[in-house]
Amino acid sequence: MTLAAHDLMLRGRLASISAMLEPGKITAICGPNGAGKSSLLQCLAGLLSPDAGTVTLDGAGLAALHPRARAQAIGYLPQRCCSPALTSLTAAAISTPAAR
Repeated sequence: MTLAAHDLMLRGRLASISAMLEPGKITAICGPNGAGKSSLLQCLAGLLSPDAGTVTLDGAGLAALHPRARAQAIGYLPQRCCSPALTSLTAAAISTPAAR
C-alpha cells in the first residue's frame, strides 16, 4: 500500500508538504523541534485534517475511508502514550496481530 501526501498545509505547522511512503522502503522524517514532524504524521494517519492538500492510500482519499479500514491499514504510535503505565514498546507489542 502506498500512502501519499499532496501539498499538505497546516496553518503555522506545515507548508505545502508532499511525500510518498511506499512498501518495502524506509522513510525518515527529520527536522528541528516544532518543525511539524508529529503534525505531518498525524495527518498521514488521518488523525488530523490538513487545512489544504490531501492524503491518499493507494490513490484513494484517506478522508473517504471508513475509520475501521483506515485503522487496519495505518498504524500510528505517538511519542507519548495516553497511559503512563503503558510504554510504547508494550503498546506496540499488544497491537500486533499475533497478540490478539
